[in-house]
Amino acid sequence: MATAGLICGIIALVLSVVSIILGFLAASFLKDVIPNFADMDYEEMMEYYSDLLDM
Repeated sequence: MATAGLICGIIALVLSVVSIILGFLAASFLKDVIPNFADMDYEEMMEYYSDLLDM
C-alpha cells in the first residue's frame, strides 16, 4: 500500500506541474487575445461586445 501511495503521489505531482504550466500558457495566450478593459472607456467596451455578438 505504501508503494501505491507513493505512485499516486508522484502522479498527482506531475499532473499538478503540467496543469500549472498549461495555466500559464493559457494566460499568456489570452492576454494577447482579450483586450485590456482597464484602458477602454464605456463606448469602446460596448463596441467590442457588439462586434463579438455580430459574429
